[in-house]
Amino acid sequence: MNSEGPRREKHPPAWADSVLRALLPSRSQDTVTGDLLEEYIEVVLPSRGVLRANLWYLRQVASFATARSVFRLLTHLTKEEVMFERLWRVTLVCGLLVAAVLLTRLLFDRFDPVDPVERFLAQARDDYSEFNYPRRWMPAVAVAAILLGGGLFAAWRTGRIAMGTMAAGIASSAGTIVYVCLAVLANVLSTSSQDPLGDPSATLRYFGNVPTGLVPMLALLGLILGTMGGVFGWALRAAKIARSHG
Repeated sequence: MNSEGPRREKHPPAWADSVLRALLPSRSQDTVTGDLLEEYIEVVLPSRGVLRANLWYLRQVASFATARSVFRLLTHLTKEEVMFERLWRVTLVCGLLVAAVLLTRLLFDRFDPVDPVERFLAQARDDYSEFNYPRRWMPAVAVAAILLGGGLFAAWRTGRIAMGTMAAGIASSAGTIVYVCLAVLANVLSTSSQDPLGDPSATLRYFGNVPTGLVPMLALLGLILGTMGGVFGWALRAAKIARSHG
């Protein structure tokens, strides 16, 4: 009988259960996960449906993410030298690529700036489209692809979604910090005191129209995209192992 199929559909996402177990001390893992699973199956899922029930489960997982539990998770991961040996290479490459993309955008804005009057007139036209200005959207697409790919590769190499999240999060933060430092240096070395519109306070005009809160913004983006890539990487690894055992 296929009784296992319907039962499997009633369970929360496996990766969320793994994250929860990693956040909990070993003595509480079975008790807490068992209680949450029971409430999920018997109460939440019948009344809310799969999507809302999964969101409820994720909120419960997030409630256990205290500073102590995160420290416990990091301490556990640092003991696995093989995992981190594979992780730092992915993080280094992705961080350098993120910095390279952002610096390329910076150089374009520095040496080939967009005429603000021309851009204003272009936006006033009926046929205006952001796709006609690839320098505005291509860097974002490139950075997203790098972080997603880094998360995927890290999870595929290690078999852990959390490794994909960590790799992309660290890479995005490191790459962005490198970019911000060089952008600040470009502003310090700039001899011009006015921007193209005549504003005398051109303090951050070489940031290429990127918000100054770039570091936390890209760090959060790295965590999200790294987790998404990690899920795909973990799934690919699991499928490969299943085929080899089949």
